[in-house]
Amino acid sequence: MPKRIEDAKIALLNCPLEIEKTEMSAEISISDAQQMQSFLDEENMMLKSMVDKVAAAGANVLICQKGIDDIAQHYLAKGGIYWRQSDHKHRRCNSSIKTKGKWRAKTRCRRYAMRR
Repeated sequence: MPKRIEDAKIALLNCPLEIEKTEMSAEISISDAQQMQSFLDEENMMLKSMVDKVAAAGANVLICQKGIDDIAQHYLAKGGIYWRQSDHKHRRCNSSIKTKGKWRAKTRCRRYAMRR
């Protein structure tokens, strides 16, 4: 991923870029490999359509408050979209925004100390 992006179009998401889990406990009965492959293909198509919607909005930077699936990360990287998942371990992001030659905002990152 690049360290610097100029003329960024930022998309902010407060929902996960993942397949939602059902609230009910359910089991899927798969009898052969073809059914398993079609199930996985459908999940990949759903994630690709989510990433395509971000790209169609014109964003080249994505900041997501919740989780981003590994397959979605692959499609974002393939589409040239820089992504960052904001988590509760950071109070603020490490960012400084420059628009039209002037610095508009600057923040410092403070990470919580990770204890083992």
